[in-house]
Amino acid sequence: MTVNDDEINNLDIEERNINGKPLTYKTGDVASILDETPAMIRYYCREFQEYMTLEHNPGEHRTYTEKNIEELRYILDLLKADGLSVKQVHEFLSSPEGKLSSPIFDQHDKMQELINAISSKMDDRLQEIVKAELQSNLIPTIQDMLQNSIKQLATTKDIEYSFKSIKDEVKKDNENTRNAIKEIKEDNKITREAIEQFSINKDEIRRIEENMSKMHNLVEEKFRNKDNSAKRKGIFGFFSR
Repeated sequence: MTVNDDEINNLDIEERNINGKPLTYKTGDVASILDETPAMIRYYCREFQEYMTLEHNPGEHRTYTEKNIEELRYILDLLKADGLSVKQVHEFLSSPEGKLSSPIFDQHDKMQELINAISSKMDDRLQEIVKAELQSNLIPTIQDMLQNSIKQLATTKDIEYSFKSIKDEVKKDNENTRNAIKEIKEDNKITREAIEQFSINKDEIRRIEENMSKMHNLVEEKFRNKDNSAKRKGIFGFFSR
C-alpha cells in the first residue's frame, strides 16, 4: 500500500499530539488549510512578518502554530474579503484601531494600545480644557500683565533718564571739583614760590641789616677816633703856649 503526503502529514500530527508536543504545521499544511499555494504563504509571511509571531531562521523550513494560521487567515480576509491592498493592510494593522480589533495581537498589546488610545483622547480633552481656560481666564490675565509690564517699562525708562541726568550732573560736579582742586594746587604752588621768595628776601634783608650794623659801628668808631684825636691835640696845644 502506498502512503501519500497527506497521510504522512496526518501521521506526523497524530504523533506530535500523542507525544504531547506543541502542534506545528509545515508550509504545505498551511497552504492546504487556507486554500493558497505554498509560494503565496511564504510571500505573505515575508510581507507581513512584523505583525506575526512566526519564528523563522533563514535557510530553515518554516513551522507554523495554530496562532500563525489564524494570523495568516486574518490577513487574507483583509486582502480578499475586505478588498484592501497590501499597502492598506499595512496601514490598518499599524493603526490603533487595527491593533485593537485584530486577532493577530495578544491581549497585552491590545491593552497597551487601549491605554495609549485612552491617554490620547484624554490628552485631546485636556487640551480643550486648557484652551478654554486660556481663552477665558489666562489670556486676559496675560494681557494685563503685558500692559503692566509696558507701564513699568515706561517708568523704567523715566528712571533711566533721571539716573542719566543725575549721572551727568555728578560728572559735571566732579569736573568742577577737579578744576577747583587744580586751581588750589596752582595757588598753593604760587604760595610756596612766594614763601620761598620771601625766605630768600628775608635772608637778604638780614645780610643788609648786618652790613648796615657793621657800617654803623665803623662810623661810630671813626668818629670816636677822630674825637679822641682832637682832644689830644687840644691838650698838647694848651701845654705848648
